[in-house]
Amino acid sequence: MSGRIAGLLGDHIAGTLDREAPDEVVAHARLHVLDTLAAGISGRTLEAGRAGIAPAAARPGDVTVWGTAHRGTVEWAALANAMGCHADETDDSHGPSRTHPGCSVVPAALAVAEALDRSGADLVRAVVLGYDLCARVPLALWPGLIDKSTERVPSTHAAGGLFGSAAAAAALHRLDSRAARHVLAYATQQLSGIRTYFGEGAHVEKAFVFAAMPAFNGVTAAGLVAAGFVANDDPFSGRPSLFDLGADPDPDALVDGLGTRHAVVATKFKKYPVGSPAQSPVDAVVSIMDTHALTDADVARVDVYLAPQRLATVKDRPIIDLNIDYLLESVVAEGTLSFARVHDHDAFAAWLERGPSGRITAHADPAFGTAHTARAVVETVDGRVLRHEVAAIPGSRDNPMSPDDVRRKAAALVAPVLGDAAAKELVEVVDRLDEVADLRDLTRLLTRNESP
Repeated sequence: MSGRIAGLLGDHIAGTLDREAPDEVVAHARLHVLDTLAAGISGRTLEAGRAGIAPAAARPGDVTVWGTAHRGTVEWAALANAMGCHADETDDSHGPSRTHPGCSVVPAALAVAEALDRSGADLVRAVVLGYDLCARVPLALWPGLIDKSTERVPSTHAAGGLFGSAAAAAALHRLDSRAARHVLAYATQQLSGIRTYFGEGAHVEKAFVFAAMPAFNGVTAAGLVAAGFVANDDPFSGRPSLFDLGADPDPDALVDGLGTRHAVVATKFKKYPVGSPAQSPVDAVVSIMDTHALTDADVARVDVYLAPQRLATVKDRPIIDLNIDYLLESVVAEGTLSFARVHDHDAFAAWLERGPSGRITAHADPAFGTAHTARAVVETVDGRVLRHEVAAIPGSRDNPMSPDDVRRKAAALVAPVLGDAAAKELVEVVDRLDEVADLRDLTRLLTRNESP
């Protein structure tokens, strides 16, 4: 016997593959699949992405390890691909829940879909479900703390990704309502993750917490139940329950608007390969440099202002794509912010050794509250004072990237790894993903003869 929330969730997961999503939701899901595949393939060339290859290659199976010639078991391929997806800060994010849905949900769903010979439509529907559960779990567990504290809340990214991955995998296994609830019970047991990853500079632990651990555990939970494991029918009511792990939890947030309010539509893309709190300040300075055709030699001083909480996340970080001072100095040097610059660890190490130039200062502005607003003020050597404010993160609903922007971004990330032709074809295939009957039409494009 299960309570209302468990019953609603179990029924919803069980009906996923037979339930059509609105056209707008499908269109968003396709773009987020493309964006995540691009993050995973480009991330394969980075340290965190490379770290996932060996354990997957050591466990041969039938599932593609993206960007390589390897095939691994479903769990280990999901882990390896997820490591690539969050090997840097190229992947998508859902602001209200503080999660990165794509980096765990997409590799988990695609691994299971490939293993079970599901269709592209099945994959899209599972991804929509996964994003919904990914966003809902943190908002249900820690509704009053998510946007107020970084210390008192466990890793929202790990928690959301785990339940999103588990739900997507359960749906693709076509588990019934009771079995789907058992998968959620195992996900409850696996809930883990704290924010110690900020102390490690190569993004390896962070990729594991945000992406690989939740993908691996979610796929494993669904696989165990599909193989006959049973569990508590209802991990959501009574004492103890999932909500004992929360702080002033809001259980109804798990099911309110379920099936009508879709997180994938509210999940933002990233214009630049940097963390979300750095997106707006970077864009503000890039806009000034571009609009006024400035070069490094033209700039005397740069001041940027962002919300105190956002500044705390990006100030003095040992992670290259979260260090706001290094990123802004790079923008001034380049006039933009390229993937290559953000991943030049030798340049970053040299910069850390010599220290900031002193020409660029990031300030906290309490007037911004917790918003991702940023204001830049650039003083030029000839005495001009140039200002630009970015009200919302580029790629968010309030400051969107167009579908073609996302496609161009994806192709630019994929081409250096798989080649221009494969990148172009990948964009075309994902654009009609819900019409693809055989996912091998997609997965063959994710393979290369030699691992980078």
